[in-house]
Amino acid sequence: MRLLLLSALLGASLSALAARPPGYRAPHRYLTPSNQPYHRQPLRVNFGLNTTYYNGDVASSSAGNTYKIGYGIGLAQTLSPRLTLAIDLSSVRMAAKDAFPERGFSFSSRNTLLTGLLRYNIFADKSLLIGPEHKEMPVLLFVSAGVGALRYDPSPGQYGFPLAPEAGYTTFTGLAAVLPVGAASRCARLHTWPLRPRRCISSPAAICSMASASAAIPILRTALPRLPLK
Repeated sequence: MRLLLLSALLGASLSALAARPPGYRAPHRYLTPSNQPYHRQPLRVNFGLNTTYYNGDVASSSAGNTYKIGYGIGLAQTLSPRLTLAIDLSSVRMAAKDAFPERGFSFSSRNTLLTGLLRYNIFADKSLLIGPEHKEMPVLLFVSAGVGALRYDPSPGQYGFPLAPEAGYTTFTGLAAVLPVGAASRCARLHTWPLRPRRCISSPAAICSMASASAAIPILRTALPRLPLK
């Protein structure tokens, strides 16, 4: 009887292994600090749109800003039900006109922004948990912070005529370190298409960003020729 039972169990195990598709790998399980098992989502490719608000010497209110639409692409990797690591590369457009019409200054700028962000879910994403604690999360709220670099290339003018850089400079282009911080919400369910094992691409229509806001705060920049704001 024991031999018959052992043979039956061995046969069932071999049948289960044979039923797995070629190249199948069981998903790796991770543990939370409370020893709750969870799985990580595959690497995701994200697309998005952006706009900017300028607050500086030329303009310091929404009336002086000319809002431009930019775009970005990025990668996001889930680390845990609380944390996600993201890298974003964005084309950021900015334009403003002088708060004092008698001076007549204005500028437009095409900027490139590269950021690395750590996103923290305010409420843990329980859809990643394995076991009785698993729960679908229709919406995730998160805050984010990181570091990055901004390459700016403004084209200033006065009364509609282009301005030349100050003496000693040949361009207005510069590089700044930035400190991106923000908060947003997104849909937890994404429609994905596999790129290769454990890789996927997310549909832009399936990603919901509601009331999102972020700030790229310059903390270090190269010497930038100044406009003669007098």
